[in-house]
Amino acid sequence: MPEALVSVCLPVYNGERYLHESIQSVLRQSYTNFELLICDDGSTDSSPEICAQYALEDKRIRFWRNDTNRGLFANYNICMTQARGGLIKPFAQDDLLHPDMLARAVAVFDAHEKVSLVSVGRRWIDHEGVDISRHVRSPRADKFVPANRPIPGSIVIRKALSPVTNFIGEPVSVIFRAAANGSGFDEELAHVGDLEYWIRLLRNGYYYFESEELCVYRSHPDSQTCKNWENFSISTDFLKLGDKFGPVLDEVGLSREHFLAQNVQSAVVGAISLWDRQHLDVTPMSDPFSSDISATPKERALLKILTSLYSLPSALVSDTQDLPAVSRELVLANSIYKLERGVFKTLNSPSWKFTKPLREINRLLGFRPRTSSEFIKRKPMTIEEQISYVRYLRKFRAAIRRSRSWKVSAAIRMFMS
Repeated sequence: MPEALVSVCLPVYNGERYLHESIQSVLRQSYTNFELLICDDGSTDSSPEICAQYALEDKRIRFWRNDTNRGLFANYNICMTQARGGLIKPFAQDDLLHPDMLARAVAVFDAHEKVSLVSVGRRWIDHEGVDISRHVRSPRADKFVPANRPIPGSIVIRKALSPVTNFIGEPVSVIFRAAANGSGFDEELAHVGDLEYWIRLLRNGYYYFESEELCVYRSHPDSQTCKNWENFSISTDFLKLGDKFGPVLDEVGLSREHFLAQNVQSAVVGAISLWDRQHLDVTPMSDPFSSDISATPKERALLKILTSLYSLPSALVSDTQDLPAVSRELVLANSIYKLERGVFKTLNSPSWKFTKPLREINRLLGFRPRTSSEFIKRKPMTIEEQISYVRYLRKFRAAIRRSRSWKVSAAIRMFMS
């Protein structure tokens, strides 16, 4: 069997300080059938010159620059569109690979055809290269799933979302099959875009954690992770995941309300701890949703969190008495609109109608079917009635997705998508 080509994707932006070490750790791999794709995202330091020189010296390196700054996850996606390998290895400009990292990962893929994503153990160093692993409370995958064996993706997804925990690892620790790469990283997410992508890669495959430490993650004040905590991007990403992963949560048996309750709490705790540690002098905004307010960067970061509350389920938001009444009403209205349209679309879909003989829909959790007019043309409801109605719609939707008809008609939906 010929050796698989591995495409190492390295997005670069003002990374001159650690770039030499990072590139050299790739070139020193014992597994030599790789290509190193380096895309510079508008650096203003010497990064482009460093990369160009390496590309001249090693034919396995391809280097180019973006016309405009695109951002980290967009830059990863650009690299992946240029990849020619059967395996994709995302990398970072300040991290390091053990010389046997690629060889060990390739061996796992060769031995287990159902594995779509592999991650490895990692060490942590600071800006000077000092090992700080014993001071870092970062989750290891083998605390959540067994190591050194294939694990069904559904098991990994459930554990990674309840609550959100990226025990799979940062890009430096991950390698996956190119055939499963789909649409790439979600560029709307600032921090948990890597975990969100790992979850999509695992929906139809297996995960394998190689417990040996085969990569090094560098933690320093200028890292993207530190910047994301500083501007609260991590907090808002938690909230976005709840809306995006609704169907995934249903598949692995997680309540969306429970998911959001856990992770909203994490987001708030993170935001408050940062705020308190820096003793920021913040003046409350009289109208935080005004489009023409004059606000500091920290106030605008908080505004992002407040704005994200529009996507929270009404049953959760209704218990948050600090929200303005108008915000609660908007959240409820938005939730009801989305849920009604989703249920109505499902009940009128060809796949659901085709499987009608297989079911008695009025026995689904004791709910009777409603007509489109009942869903859309209803009498005005109080806040309490709207909350009950939202809960009803969620249970109705969950019952449909657990039914035999929904499972049997999966092939029809796939054919029509």
